[in-house]
Amino acid sequence: MLCGPFISQNNEQVQSGDIRFKDEKDEIHFLTYDQLFVSLLDYIYDSLEQRHRDKLEVIIVPSHADITHIFPVPQPPMPTDQFATTKFARTGKMPHLVANPGLFTLSDISVGVMNCDVMQSMCRNVVEKNTLTEAQRHAKLTQMGIGGLPTANQKEALAQKPPNKLEGVFRTMLEQRSFYPLYPNTQEVPIEWQQIEGLGFNAQPDVIFTPSDLKLCAKVSTYDHLTVLEHQWNDLCQPRQCGEGS
Repeated sequence: MLCGPFISQNNEQVQSGDIRFKDEKDEIHFLTYDQLFVSLLDYIYDSLEQRHRDKLEVIIVPSHADITHIFPVPQPPMPTDQFATTKFARTGKMPHLVANPGLFTLSDISVGVMNCDVMQSMCRNVVEKNTLTEAQRHAKLTQMGIGGLPTANQKEALAQKPPNKLEGVFRTMLEQRSFYPLYPNTQEVPIEWQQIEGLGFNAQPDVIFTPSDLKLCAKVSTYDHLTVLEHQWNDLCQPRQCGEGS
């Protein structure tokens, strides 16, 4: 699954409009945004080993920062004619194009993807009150044991870690059944609120991917109790964007 931006509007050369490269003969060529996009997709295609091309299914998710797909979130899938001259289309291995946010199914596993930094937006703009657990608050308010020393139960309660803020973001997404449970939106993420239905999901996906500049993490959620736990298997994943650093 490739998450944009592929040709980022924040790239210095893209912003200047001066996109050029030198070929093997040291000749300078100028490219349009669409030509650069096709070159990038062909590079990705060539990077795949031949033995993997016949079995591998490529899923492409757009980004609000894509210069060749200028739409606010929620975004429609990229148009198929944008891939007409790529090696993927010419060899009959057309990628699967999904919306942003998008829902799709892989072998009876429902997958949701939100390709914007909702993690960072929520962590920066949401204030949590009383972040201590009930056990920690009880330990602080309860009178200390004999001699002013905490009891064994109080020591255990005080040793517990406070709730992780990322876990709170995941929990909010599941509670509100929304890929972007923040209003108003941040300046970094343009939202078309008249299309708010496109940000929600009626049935909880088995797996949710959301790229972020924050630390990589994978969380498992038991929705019935609204708890998010660290686990070796993941159904809430936070990958990196394929255009990061470009």
